[in-house]
Amino acid sequence: MKLLKLDVMSHFTLRLVYCQSEDLRRWYLQWETELFRCRLERESSEMIRMFQEDWNLIFDPVDTEEKADIINQVIAARPQANAQLVNSSSLYKVHFTIVPDMVSRRRVFVRHGYAYLLPEDTKGIVVSEFRTYLSKMLTKLATCPNIYNKDDQVAPLIKLLARRQIQAERTFRDEGSVTPADLDSLSKSAYPLCMSVMHDWLREKHHLKHTGRLSLTLFLKGIGLSMDDSLKFFSQEFAKSIGQEKFSKEYAYAIRHSYGKEGKRADYRPYNCMKMASLHNPSGMECHGCPYKTLDTEVLKSRLRSRGVTPSVISDVLADVKNFNYQAACTRVFENRTGRILGQSIVHPNQYFEESDKVLKGTSQLPTEPNKTEKTITKIYKKAKPEPEERDIKQEVEEAAGDHMDDDDV
Repeated sequence: MKLLKLDVMSHFTLRLVYCQSEDLRRWYLQWETELFRCRLERESSEMIRMFQEDWNLIFDPVDTEEKADIINQVIAARPQANAQLVNSSSLYKVHFTIVPDMVSRRRVFVRHGYAYLLPEDTKGIVVSEFRTYLSKMLTKLATCPNIYNKDDQVAPLIKLLARRQIQAERTFRDEGSVTPADLDSLSKSAYPLCMSVMHDWLREKHHLKHTGRLSLTLFLKGIGLSMDDSLKFFSQEFAKSIGQEKFSKEYAYAIRHSYGKEGKRADYRPYNCMKMASLHNPSGMECHGCPYKTLDTEVLKSRLRSRGVTPSVISDVLADVKNFNYQAACTRVFENRTGRILGQSIVHPNQYFEESDKVLKGTSQLPTEPNKTEKTITKIYKKAKPEPEERDIKQEVEEAAGDHMDDDDV
């Protein structure tokens, strides 16, 4: 019960933190929805059914006679589904307007205005409803006047956490800060695991497919590798497998485009952790994404051991991975390798690099034990809980937003 209360408090506290700007709302919405999706996957069918009823998401079951009549069409609409599993599963039908994404991608059988769903499809609808609801609440909360001035004890915490997120997303260097000659050494000493894995793959295979190549190119841009040096680095490797001429014709343009020198000349930003983890899982000769999410357990353990991560921390990392806490796992690795306390979660590969490089250069101001800021946060939390009863942050957030909601918003 205590853990449940802490979970509820943290959720509504983070609503306050992340409602303050569009970028913050987008980041929080993505990861809170992903957390909800993971938790939903672990729930029993009965619990999911109860949740659907609470949210008035009622799916009409298809009777045996109707199922027999349409089962072949349902299977045909889902070529990747196991036909035997579909035959043994319950089917549900909803109005096609409830699942526009599935309809547009032709991943569902529709007849007489109704889409026929497998049980796992109903989970997707629940997740979508949650995301829509949370997005609406964050937007409402952002419009509440003086919400951060209501409490002079909690307000500093809210502003501090939001500022940290913004600062972590802005750790990018000026062009020319590093050269191709630095990259092998830096990949071992300062790169986060995601970029180190792609660097090693490129060095070994002399090739990197589009998603990985774009991820690594933008990361290198962020740590200060110039466009010319980036072209030099990739061309030297690709030339070993496909030749210099083919690289120049088929791959150089994309690198120049990433630096804003081709096409619409946009200033593309390096991928953050959220983006890395949301990429499709690599297959075949692909190498990209968050390794804490994509690597096999034994491969991940081997990678961490080769980077000098201690056995006890590796065990903690694997526990984080099991619970889908990929950024927590990355943060543990950073703190173990550098001997410094970050005091916040890693949210960006370039943030990891920047802080690691500072440690290597002896310019890091990160403490070797919890710093004053962390103690201040703890103190704020303690002060914000008057005796004899705890404050209900959930109620305060809902009341604040509720002042600016219509009745049909709830």
